[in-house]
Amino acid sequence: MTSDGENTATATVEVASPHTPEPVAMPLGFVYVDGTWKLTTDAINSLVSMGGGH
Repeated sequence: MTSDGENTATATVEVASPHTPEPVAMPLGFVYVDGTWKLTTDAINSLVSMGGGH
């Protein structure tokens, strides 16, 4: 995980899917809010789009 020293960070996560032969590495953004790290809206949208309506 890398942090910009502020309230944001990026982690590279390997996501497995039955549709790909190997896990796919993808960066996911996090933001520090109210004392906890949360996924950014862009990160959530990326993960949801991978679901493809399943």
